[in-house]
Amino acid sequence: MEWQVDEAGRLSTFTLHQSLKFRDQYRFDKGEIEYARLETKGELEKVTVIGRVNSSFYQQARQAGLTPNQIQNLVSALQWRFDFGRQSHRGDQFAIQVDKEFIDNKPVSSGNISAMLYRAGDRDIFIYRHTDGHFYDEQGQSLDRALRRIPTAKRYRISSSFDPHRKHPITGRISPHNGTDFATPVGTSVLAAGDGVVVKARKHPLAGNYIVIKHGREYSTRYLHLHRILVKPGDHVSMGQRIALSGNTGRSTGPHLHFELLKYGHPVNAMKVPLPEAHPVPSQDRRVFERQAKRAKQALEQRLNG
Repeated sequence: MEWQVDEAGRLSTFTLHQSLKFRDQYRFDKGEIEYARLETKGELEKVTVIGRVNSSFYQQARQAGLTPNQIQNLVSALQWRFDFGRQSHRGDQFAIQVDKEFIDNKPVSSGNISAMLYRAGDRDIFIYRHTDGHFYDEQGQSLDRALRRIPTAKRYRISSSFDPHRKHPITGRISPHNGTDFATPVGTSVLAAGDGVVVKARKHPLAGNYIVIKHGREYSTRYLHLHRILVKPGDHVSMGQRIALSGNTGRSTGPHLHFELLKYGHPVNAMKVPLPEAHPVPSQDRRVFERQAKRAKQALEQRLNG
């Protein structure tokens, strides 16, 4: 705390230092009090933390000095390209560049991650943060993957729309219709709505032959009443890849494809909900971005190889 008094000994200012960076200041003048939150600008420095996975990436990243929020940001940024829960293994290495602010040679914030190099066996995964706050790969390509609304090569008539209050055509009871039905003839090629991993491919009394694909941490899709399944659990699929032939299996009133989109496990209307898009670094910024990303990657490689 610090304070000042005028010539008459009356308190004129009172300052409470909350930290090296922030302080609260009160000014007293003719019976009035003015308050201001003051901030000291420090110097940004690039700090690199490295680690080797022994039990889990989360645990080793925490030991290296990252915060839970920083780790979550990395996991979310890479959700389409690398699943830390399934693909991270003992012996993997990582080097992470953090922009930290220092005042009087002391860190005053956890900082923002600017780059990461993750070495999984003989595979290197690198990401770099652009000025827009988003991470991209070394070439400036988005880490996200887009999803398509229609899982067929051409558009078919919608025979039943997404309707959480629908009356079931067979039972007559109110039964939510958590997907969109396309009137596809038996044998129509069914295409993956996006890049992902097949987590289910089996037969069910009601759904018939069906497939579930997980797209990153946020989205998954389901394909029901199939005639034939062309993939198996664990398969990695790409957007537009043929995964099945549509059919009329399970509880069905006729040949069709039932398609569902789930966000964090909850069904949403695939025909209307905003879908993720994958935009690269703008062309006017690409050259500078690539130069900076290359320099950051080389620095992280040196730390891992050194």
